[in-house]
Amino acid sequence: MRILQRALAVTFLCAFTIFTTPATAGAAPILSISTTLGGTPLTDFEGLAEGTTPAIPGVVFAGMTALAAPVIDDSRFLSAYAASTGTGVLTSALPGRTVVVKFDTPQSAVELFLSDAAPLTNTNGYLVRVFDAANTELEQSFVNISLGTGLLIPGDATPHAGLYVGFTRPTADIRSLLIGHPLGANPGLGDALQTDAFAVDDLRTSTVPEPASLFLVASGLAVRRLSSRSRRGQRTRSTIGFRGSRTG
Repeated sequence: MRILQRALAVTFLCAFTIFTTPATAGAAPILSISTTLGGTPLTDFEGLAEGTTPAIPGVVFAGMTALAAPVIDDSRFLSAYAASTGTGVLTSALPGRTVVVKFDTPQSAVELFLSDAAPLTNTNGYLVRVFDAANTELEQSFVNISLGTGLLIPGDATPHAGLYVGFTRPTADIRSLLIGHPLGANPGLGDALQTDAFAVDDLRTSTVPEPASLFLVASGLAVRRLSSRSRRGQRTRSTIGFRGSRTG
């Protein structure tokens, strides 16, 4: 009985700790010359047909309209795009020059390699935005540019042909990511007059357990451990009792 009471006490303590611990600071924006998430990309856009919109399980790539869906560019030298790996990239299309990445399941981190090695008409940089399942904006970050040379990191005067951009969140609530020009009536959603194209490469994602899942795992481990101790105690008492009966 005492073992059961202890198990229940530990279970409720785990629940109290998980659901009352304040969440860590909001999202952390990704803006780096090297990958932050690491590991194998969900897709690197290699070996796909030129001019097509890729079909990746669990992921949908879109633009401002059905006619503006991003497409594969395997001849990126024509636009001076940089690729983090290989030669294939996914390029934005008119109108709007926007890349939207939608996920079937929520993610806690999303990262893409953004390239605009020759920003000829883009004078306003890029907005990177993430949204939840209700299409409510969770976070946004700004990527500045050096006109005609490349992308910039705050505090670094050296333009880069491409940078890894995205977000990490304390919980898995990202259902879509959008990269676009901060122009027009809907900042970050692109603008029909924006003609400077860009490309993305090497999509990476990550998912952390939800608090409820952590609670179930922690409570299950606690109960299992105490139950094991209880069985060992019962076997010990049974052995002692058996020996005592033979001695008498």
